[in-house]
Amino acid sequence: MQGVVVAGGVPTIMHSMVPRERAALKDSIARLGRDLSTTVGFHNSSHPERPLGPATPLLVTGELSSEPAAMQLVKGAVSQPLQRLALPLKLPPDLPVGRYTANAALALGERPWHGSKRAGRLC
Repeated sequence: MQGVVVAGGVPTIMHSMVPRERAALKDSIARLGRDLSTTVGFHNSSHPERPLGPATPLLVTGELSSEPAAMQLVKGAVSQPLQRLALPLKLPPDLPVGRYTANAALALGERPWHGSKRAGRLC
């Protein structure tokens, strides 16, 4: 699992987390929530002129983003609002878009956060 802080359209911090072997999904997501909070705190202390506020959305991608139970756990583990990846394409409603984030971004030739007027985004 990875968290990337994007501020002003530029990735500023990347944090990787490898789930522990045999760790329950709930425990891994709780750890992810703590790690993301630490990452945001680090960003804010390193960039006091452009801090990420509590309204900065968490862009949820990856295989688990299409699992409702996992998404509920993520929602409970973080303070930021969750945001699903939105692509400017007509797609089947059951397509697990989060699983194909990197492919979609490469195919579209732009970043999923392009055009955001917010100070930053936590991906």
